[in-house]
Amino acid sequence: MGRFQLLKVDRQLSKEEQINEYLKQDNAYWLNNDKWDSIEDIFYGKRIRSKRYYDFSNLKSNRYKNEVKFYFFGPTP
Repeated sequence: MGRFQLLKVDRQLSKEEQINEYLKQDNAYWLNNDKWDSIEDIFYGKRIRSKRYYDFSNLKSNRYKNEVKFYFFGPTP
């Protein structure tokens, strides 16, 4: 692999980094809070599933927890 190819690979974000960057929106509310109440002001205008309460605190792995949060809040395909 040439030097240019190495630089190109280093600049790409991993999936985990992409998820974390996305969850940093709204002053990192989505990343820092494990319990969500969908009637809070932060949800106004957001696409969210029909449930009112979301509790991610029982997930011990931060990586997995953020993937699940991204599933609920992330962009639609």
